[in-house]
Amino acid sequence: MRNILVSLLLLGFAAALVGSGTLAYFSDTETSENNVFGAGMIDISIDDENPWISNYTMEDLKPCETGWINFTIKNLEKDDPVKIYKHINITGYDGGLHPESEEAEDLNDEINDIGKNITYDLHVAIYNETGALVHEEWIIEETENVKVEDIDCYWIYLGDIPQNGTMVVNQSYHMQPEVTNWAQGDIMYFDIEVLATQTNAPAPSPLWP
Repeated sequence: MRNILVSLLLLGFAAALVGSGTLAYFSDTETSENNVFGAGMIDISIDDENPWISNYTMEDLKPCETGWINFTIKNLEKDDPVKIYKHINITGYDGGLHPESEEAEDLNDEINDIGKNITYDLHVAIYNETGALVHEEWIIEETENVKVEDIDCYWIYLGDIPQNGTMVVNQSYHMQPEVTNWAQGDIMYFDIEVLATQTNAPAPSPLWP
């Protein structure tokens, strides 16, 4: 009987210990409410146009003469820089007008790919949001003898524009002195596309050079 009583007392004590684990403890909970996760933006304007709707015509270009296409890209993002690429896409050629002097060299109007005979160069200048020059570079120089058809559909890296900064892009097109009457009146059609990405994004393909 005594052993039974001792056993019952031990069991009761153990039960009391187990029960003590259900007692409350002091605590404090803090809650942060109305949090927001927002995706950033990549946005540029060109010559203050967004979207870019301007087009460019270089008319009456003759051998040894130069045409220019210049524009300014603005990074509309106020917190982050953007990486800028550009490419030219030749969309077609046209024989255009046919003066007698052209017909003497190109009877069937089969030679009109003047993009092979126009040398291209490219210069950029980058400014921060205060208008201070931060970088200037000749990306393609005339002395490199790069023709428009050489860069057709290649993406060219122009540089990074700081937040709220600008990039001035100057492009010149030089009709080569070797061009003769076969090119009179001929036309080249092309698109210019500018791509802005975040700075850690992979480069587009194919990339020049």
